Amino acid sequence: MNLKNNLSSPQYGGRNWVKNTDKEIITRKNIDSYIPELDAGAAEKKLKAMLKMQNKINNGKKTWQDYYKTLDNGEDYITRLIQNTGDLSKLTGDDLVRANRAARDSVLA
Repeated sequence: MNLKNNLSSPQYGGRNWVKNTDKEIITRKNIDSYIPELDAGAAEKKLKAMLKMQNKINNGKKTWQDYYKTLDNGEDYITRLIQNTGDLSKLTGDDLVRANRAARDSVLA
């Protein structure tokens, strides 16, 4: 009975499970299918893209909404990081890696 309650949908008193695009419940084994682990090199590339977009926004050519649309499923942590950072020029690749790890841990929790 307890297992049934834990696997049932939220409307039936169960937990709101996070699922990947294949509708699999996210676990430690398949977390990369939802939020890929970000290494330092990939973080630096993402940071450069964010700063490039900020220049376009400052010039009135784009909006943050345009950038958010380019993010993959599971990259909501980047949106939150941008929205909660006053000065993007102070962000580092390490900040993105930490945000990525925190997002992965949150989904697994």
